[in-house]
Amino acid sequence: RFALDNPERVEELWLGAPAFGAVVNSEAQRFIEMSHAIETYGADKLLEFIEQRWKEEPLIPENAFPGFEKIFKKHNPGSIAVAMVQVFTWTLGEDMERIKNFSKPVKIVAWPDDPVHPYALAEELNELFPQSTLKKAGSAFVVFTSPEEIGSYFQ
Repeated sequence: RFALDNPERVEELWLGAPAFGAVVNSEAQRFIEMSHAIETYGADKLLEFIEQRWKEEPLIPENAFPGFEKIFKKHNPGSIAVAMVQVFTWTLGEDMERIKNFSKPVKIVAWPDDPVHPYALAEELNELFPQSTLKKAGSAFVVFTSPEEIGSYFQ
C-alpha cells in the first residue's frame, strides 16, 4: 500500500510470497484461531503446538522450526495476535486496479503448495504489475531454513 501511495519514494518493490489480493485469504480462519490461542494460552503454548505439529508432518524439513521460532519470538505476542487477524482478513480491494499503473520494477518470490501464500496470487500480481518479475522458490520453508536464499533470486 505504501508503494502505491508513494511511488516516488520507492525505487523497487519486492514482494515475498504475497498472502492477500482481491479476496480474503483462504487461511484466514486458521490464523484467527491462532490469534485467539495466543490471547488465551500464550505465545509459548502456541509455539509448542506448532513445533509438535511440524514434527509430525513429513514434508516439513526438520530444521524449519528453529528459524520459525526465532522470527516469531522477535515480535510482541500481542502484536502477532492482532496481525494474524488483520493481515489475513485484509484485501487490496480497489488497489488491485491501481497496481496496473505502478511504474517501478516489482520482484516477486513465491512457492507452490502453500495455501497461506497462494502461488496463483503471485502469478496474478505478476500479470497486473507492468514491470514485474516472478521467481519460484522450492518451498515455503526456505524462509526458515535458509532465508539468505530469498534475496539471491534477483541478484
